[in-house]
Amino acid sequence: MDRALGGEYIFDRAFLESSVHELSDAVYQVVYSLNALSQNEYPRLFDRFQTVKDILDDILRGGAGPFASSLVLAYPVLGWEMEPLVGMFNICLAEARHRYELCAPDGFAVTAAGCRLFFEENGFLKEASYGSDPNAVKETFSRARIPTELENAIQSETQALLERCGSGIRLSVRVCPAGGLDMGQHPLVGIHNVSPRDILDACKLELAEYASRLTEWNESRVAVALGIHETVPVSFTGKVSTVSETVSTVKTLWITAAPEDHPEEIENYWVSRSFPYNLLQSDVLPKASGENSQDRAKDPSSFQGIPYRGSAWMEPSFLQSIALSATTIERMLGFPFELRWGKSESENPVILDIYPMCQMEEESHFPEDLTDILRHADLLLQGGETAQAGIAYGRVVHVSEIDSEEDIPYGAIAVTRKASPQFSSLLRRVSALITEIGTPGGHLATIAREMRVPAIFGATDALKILRTGWEVTVDAGERSVYKGRIEPLLSYRSSGAELCPTDPEYVVLRGLLRWIMPLNLIDPESQEFSIENCRTYHDIIHFAHERSIEELIHVQSRKDLMGNLPSRRLELDIPMEIHVLQVDGETSLKAPDAVRMEEVTSEPLLAFLEGLSQKDLWNQSVLSLKVKDIFSGIDRTYAAIAGPPEHMGRNLAIIASEYMNLSLHLGYHSSIVDTYLSDNPGRNYIYFRFVGGFADERRRVRRVNLIQAVLEKMGFKMAVKGDLLVANLRMTSKEESVSILESLGGLTAFTRQLDVTMVSENRVEDLVQLFLSKMSRSSQSNQDEETEHEKLPEEDP
Repeated sequence: MDRALGGEYIFDRAFLESSVHELSDAVYQVVYSLNALSQNEYPRLFDRFQTVKDILDDILRGGAGPFASSLVLAYPVLGWEMEPLVGMFNICLAEARHRYELCAPDGFAVTAAGCRLFFEENGFLKEASYGSDPNAVKETFSRARIPTELENAIQSETQALLERCGSGIRLSVRVCPAGGLDMGQHPLVGIHNVSPRDILDACKLELAEYASRLTEWNESRVAVALGIHETVPVSFTGKVSTVSETVSTVKTLWITAAPEDHPEEIENYWVSRSFPYNLLQSDVLPKASGENSQDRAKDPSSFQGIPYRGSAWMEPSFLQSIALSATTIERMLGFPFELRWGKSESENPVILDIYPMCQMEEESHFPEDLTDILRHADLLLQGGETAQAGIAYGRVVHVSEIDSEEDIPYGAIAVTRKASPQFSSLLRRVSALITEIGTPGGHLATIAREMRVPAIFGATDALKILRTGWEVTVDAGERSVYKGRIEPLLSYRSSGAELCPTDPEYVVLRGLLRWIMPLNLIDPESQEFSIENCRTYHDIIHFAHERSIEELIHVQSRKDLMGNLPSRRLELDIPMEIHVLQVDGETSLKAPDAVRMEEVTSEPLLAFLEGLSQKDLWNQSVLSLKVKDIFSGIDRTYAAIAGPPEHMGRNLAIIASEYMNLSLHLGYHSSIVDTYLSDNPGRNYIYFRFVGGFADERRRVRRVNLIQAVLEKMGFKMAVKGDLLVANLRMTSKEESVSILESLGGLTAFTRQLDVTMVSENRVEDLVQLFLSKMSRSSQSNQDEETEHEKLPEEDP
């Protein structure tokens, strides 16, 4: 469903219904399985599941979900799917500010439900017509009473806005048509510079202005909301039209600018539609000598009356900032619009208004023409998977995880090795994103779809093929990259052929995904990580995943469960006993109690055992214990003695050919390795968890520091708390994963009982280097053996 947002698939309501039903069945199975594993420890998770399922069913039936009855909604919570509740104007400002981090005023919406409550409580819905006498309408509305519930909600949200923006701000109030209602060619300009204490009267006055302009008052005209946002002081204002005009065959953005106090002094600029948004043509007014935009903004009286040409109101760098905001919003909306901007006191462009345009771009080239043009274009790369469809142009920049975001130029075509979530913020700067490793099902792909940034994931050798500094045109929908600027392809992009946020199916899909995709439960160690805080299917799945791991940690103590599982002892040539439970294929209950190494088919387990069985990594010497170590381990010793004797020292590997969940209990510390290993790097991951020990806390922490230092060199992302370490690694190739699992096996052998010997901080680094040295020698020895083996003459059959 998430990938449908990217424009890769054409979908309809039947697709949405079947997808939700299928997903709900799967999530139910997750909840059921967790309770089966834990002997019904989490029955309330069924309730949370049913709550989310009811919301999704309501949206599929045409409802608006839990927000339908809200009277006010703050901008930070608004999304495209809420247009029927708050109107397009509020959505645009909210999305621009909070999703794309553009400069736009903060605010909140009085929803269509809130406005309707006002009309109903005052009997306005019964009136046949309001448009005949505007003054009478305004007089009637001024005497109207705002229902107490709505009044309290507006005042509460106003106070919250003042806390976010500062108590000294003034407010603007605007009527916003909702539910697809059109205001026509003359939308209301709103009421501005309102004191917060007068906000209720301003709301009534704005609604009266709206009603007085109607020639007919009926149910369909009541679907309006109010936008209440901060009034931003500006020195210049102007508009940007994304309906293209051509200058020397190049499609342009048309920008106007005029002083706020002299709106008739309009200048016109035409800039290119792609970064760096070069100024192609301008129509500049004659001005007084010494007058420039800065002086005019500060002191209009400085005009000296000596005209000259050449000094424009806006500098090219400022026009570039406006164009960047306009093209970002164009990508956000997916259709032509007119944007009103202002120059703020901080000299930055601020978005004041957005009007959708009825005029659509004409396709400059039919697909047949494009096919012929592209056949003769220089195709640099083709492959991978579409994460977000779209077409973009820019210069190639290679990006790594150590690069600073500020070093990536706006409008670049970013090319990376992995689809790391770390690049999420980068999507606000680039025109397109290409990764060598990653799938459209990953987190970064989801962000790319949210930002509507064209993205291709899994493009093999992209870093090698696409050189830094090359100008390229990316067609993410076709998974193609062309050398140079393909103007007809870019023009086709602006024809509005892609899925738009205002399309009905898109609105429903976004409404569903709001209760499916977001992950609110991040930290499993936090007190907020609870069933009550599961608000989406993603939360429920993550909660169940983490609690399942906890259950697996203790699965060996579950005699009732383990007694029924056909696990077998693995024959090892090291002082450790591991039982294996094969979950793919069939295992006969009459199979031998022990399984030999050559019978193991799980690639992750074989890789781990390769490192674990390196005998020079095992310390077989007798450890010298101090009295403090013995006392610090007394509680764990007692717990171990008091535990079920049949499970002492028993380790379990739940395995399949490409999967392993290995729980190890070595003395007084435990570790878990949960991994998936395949030929698709985008699906590969390694989860490692380590905790405990026998020695005092300082020595246990030093051992964790040692493990952390080694894992950092492998690229793991980690969280450490005391002697608990949790590490994750994703999107590694199969060869890299095998090597890392071998190192984890070696690290497990090397660090066994090591906490007792960690007498100083200096020993941490010494032991890190010792481990790496031993693993290096072991790796070299294996390579030598393989080389010698390859040199051996083949035996005659």
